[in-house]
Order: sequence, then structure tokens, then C-alpha cells
Amino acid sequence: MIARESIGSEPSYSLHLAAVYRTQSTSTPGLGGEDFILPSMEFTPLRKPGPNEKRCATRHDLGFYSNLVVGGIYSFEPRYAKESELQHLDLYSSALIDCIRQHPYLSVAIQGIDSTDPVLVRSTRIDLRNHFRALRTEELKTNITSQGDEAALLQRAIEQLHNDERFMFTDVESKPAWSVDVLVLPRDERSAKYRVFISFTYSHSLGDGLSGIAFHRTFYEALQRNLQSNESAGEAIIETLPSDLPDPGDAASKLPISWTYLLSPVLGSYLPSLLSRLLGVTAKLSGADDRTWTGSKTFSDTRTLGMRVTTSVEIVTITAQTLQQVLAVCKRHGTTLTPLLSYLIAQVMSSALGISDKWSEGNVNFVTTVPVNLRKALKVSEDVIGNYPSAAFMRHDLHAEDAHPLERIGCLDEQSWQYLRSESQKLADVASRARDQPIGLLRYVSDFRTWMQDQVGGSRDSSWELSNLGSFNPTRNTPKNPESLAVDIEKMMFSQPASPIGPPLNFNVIGIRDGELNVCITWQVGSLGITRNDENESEERNERRLVGQVITSLITGLQEVGRTS
Repeated sequence: MIARESIGSEPSYSLHLAAVYRTQSTSTPGLGGEDFILPSMEFTPLRKPGPNEKRCATRHDLGFYSNLVVGGIYSFEPRYAKESELQHLDLYSSALIDCIRQHPYLSVAIQGIDSTDPVLVRSTRIDLRNHFRALRTEELKTNITSQGDEAALLQRAIEQLHNDERFMFTDVESKPAWSVDVLVLPRDERSAKYRVFISFTYSHSLGDGLSGIAFHRTFYEALQRNLQSNESAGEAIIETLPSDLPDPGDAASKLPISWTYLLSPVLGSYLPSLLSRLLGVTAKLSGADDRTWTGSKTFSDTRTLGMRVTTSVEIVTITAQTLQQVLAVCKRHGTTLTPLLSYLIAQVMSSALGISDKWSEGNVNFVTTVPVNLRKALKVSEDVIGNYPSAAFMRHDLHAEDAHPLERIGCLDEQSWQYLRSESQKLADVASRARDQPIGLLRYVSDFRTWMQDQVGGSRDSSWELSNLGSFNPTRNTPKNPESLAVDIEKMMFSQPASPIGPPLNFNVIGIRDGELNVCITWQVGSLGITRNDENESEERNERRLVGQVITSLITGLQEVGRTS
């Protein structure tokens, strides 16, 4: 179990706060229950947040960005777990303690989050009951009778984790902003295994998307070990170990910025557009201009109504067979999956939006924001929770012949593959260097709250974000023989919330080794800026129909690419 630390050994500058906690009730694990008071909750100051951590914390406090969701469908062998245990903390508590012990950020609260000078502090005690919640099928308003209904259930569960006030982290000053949320699914009829969707739900201020992968790796390995050894449940309230946080990933010493890179956005704002293009400087680092499709203007009611932005979710599933065929084609052409997905999305969106004819006129282009993992450049392990992202941008100025009707999407010529090879190399170059990273420019923002609020009502920086967490290998450090496993993971899901000042669409991609690929498409209702043909139809329904067209065409396009393998 976790080592115990004497409270009396805490430094004298520890903060003492009264905190209200909610315990789980027997009838509804993880939700509801009565309040009780821990009169002396102690915190140890660690350090000030880095620029990106501060940006994420402020965005969270403003209600501009809710929870990240990285989840997996875990399948349990019946001889290792009882059905009655699947939605109760006792089954998972020892694994959660291992995660807290290994990842210091899981003990971090953020004091002064609504100020210009917040502080990251370590919570010396953690009550696991405040970090474990059970989702209820009946609340998700759907019946499970087939795999298709299960997909709808997962979609609604993810929407609940993004939108339901009960699942928001509203007390980040006294409780670390993360939880494990479980949803029991129907048993596998062939193997009789118990199946549970387990989500690591967390604030971006504690970690990036790959932090969700790092959590599940630790959690899965600990759960596997504990089930096989029949380890008893851990204590609900634990004391955390003293541990320093690493320096911020975007510290000035780690991400140097040249004067040329720093001044490019400034010069791009003031120079005539023709001169800016000749000099290679732009007002927006993304390269977006007045011809870039970016959906609606940014908007939010959070400043006046105190509401969080509502996120809509749709899920695309690419079969393992299609995925392997596509990856083989990409390898043969010297490119990778991310630029191919971005290119196909551009083709699909041009058709879905009804603007294919404008490509030949040069009136429209698309810009993709691609989050880039800097762990390798910063010599940080992939198994570490924290914020280590930057961004690259892909601009799609398609030629007239690329504006294919839907039946031609996925038919790529050599010119298209050459473009994808160059984009793949560009992404690799960005991920390999520390100098002149977009994320490094955040250190020059003096007031994040005002900066973000002032973006409301303006143009968006890109057409969509494409975030690819890659393929998760859950058995990397465990036996490969399936029969020896107490628990396995069938599939993974990754979803980030909509942001009123972000791109109108997010494509969140994750796969599992030798398995399917899942893409969660998320957006803020109204952000797509499309016209309703039927005045009686809701804006959300109209947008879901467009996203449905995107899903169908994207699957068709990938299948077409795979046929050339």
C-alpha cells in the first residue's frame, strides 16, 4: 500500500483549509450522498504554474473548457471480479493508490485559480471517494439491445462527462481535478466477460491528452497485478508522499524563442497582406486568413450567465482491418495517418458544406491544428502525466481536381501523396525540436483571463483540431497470453470538450494495438455556422446531420485508401 507520512512533518507554511466533501451513497456509487467536513485539510505549496498550465487553469475557471476524457472498455474475467463489484470503489482503490503514488500531478490542487497569480499545491490527503464516480445507464436515456445501441450509450456517457454539472471540477482549490468514472456495459456473450467503460476524466491544467494514456497504463498494470494477487481494497482516505513537480514543459529554459519567430505575428498584423506573404509572416501562427473556413465567430454565454459551454459528441469507428490496410498504404507512400486524416477531412468537409465548387476559384481553404507531443524533444518519458504539447498547422489549398464529389473521396494521386509526405515530415520536425514552438509564446501573455475573454466575438484560428494519441498497447509490460490476463482492454476513447474560443470542430483520435480506431468528433452547438434549411429544426440537429455526413464519407474515404494496399 502507499507509505504514510506524518502530518506533523509538514513544513510550517502548509495551508490549512476547511473543505466540503461528498461521499458516495450505497444506492448511487460516486454520485449523491451527504456532506461532511474535514476541518484541517493541508496543502503544501509546490510552484507557480507554467504559462500553459496557467492558460489551462484560467480557461477551466472561465468555463471555456471542461473535462478531458480518455477511457477504455475493460473486460474482466469472472473468476477475478464479481459483477456486484464493477461499479464500486473497492475493486479499483488499490490501483488508484498506485496511480497517485506514481504520478505527482494527481495530488495537485490549484489555489488562487481565479487570480493572476495561482499556485500549484500538493494535497497531503486524498479521499478516493471524491475521485470515483459511477455513471447510470438509466440516466443516459437509451436501452442497450445491440452494439449500435452501445455506441450511442458511450456517446451519451462522454457527453455527460463533458457537460453535466455533477461531473465538473468546481472545487479545484481543495481537490485535484480528476476522477475515474465507470459505466457497466453488457457482458460479452461469447466469453462471458464483464465489461466496464472506465474513463480517466481530468482538467487539462493537470495534463495533456497523452497524460490519459499514461494514467491508463499505470492503472491497467496495477489493476492486473492486484486482481491476480487478490489484493484487498485500499483505504479510502490516503496520505500522499512528498514529491516535487517537474519544471513546466514550456519553461523559457526549455523552449527558447527567436526574435524572428516572436515578431512574425506582430509584423503580420501591421504589414499589407501582399508584403506579409512575400516575407513569410502572418498575423496568425496557424496561417489562417480571410479565406479560411473557420465556422462561426467565437461566442460564449459564460461571462454573463455563468454557464459552461455545451459539447456535442459523435463517434467514428474504423475497423481493425481497414486501419491496418490504411497504415500499410501510408507506409508504402512514406507518410503517416495524421496528415492523411487531415487531408480526407478537408475533402469531406468541402463536400458536406457544399463549397466544393469554390476550390477552383481559390476562395476557400482549410487549416488544421495538430497538437504535437514534445516529450521526446524535452527528454521526458511517455509514461509521465503533465503538459508537454505544442502545435503544428496544416493548410489545405486543394486544386480544382481535388474537389471530388463524395464518391471520389479517398482517391489520391501522386501529387496528393507527395503533399502528405511533406506534411508528415513537417510534423516530425516540429516534434523533434524545442526551439520556436508556438506554445512557448504563451510566456509573453501577462493576463490570461483578459486575453481569453477578449477573443470572444473574433475569428477562430483554424478550421478544426486533429489530435491523435496514437495506438495504446495495454499489455506492453504484462503477459501477452490472453488466457493469463485477469483484465484486458478492448477499445479506447479520447474526447476533448468544445471551446468557445477554439476551432469549430475537434477530431480526437485513439486506437488500441491490433484493434479498431475511434474518433470522437466534438463541437460547440452553433460553432459550425451552417444555415438551417428547416426553420423548425434545432441548430444541434442540423449540425449533427452534417457531422453524420462527415462520418459516413470519412469511413468511405479510408476504405477507398485501404483498397489500394
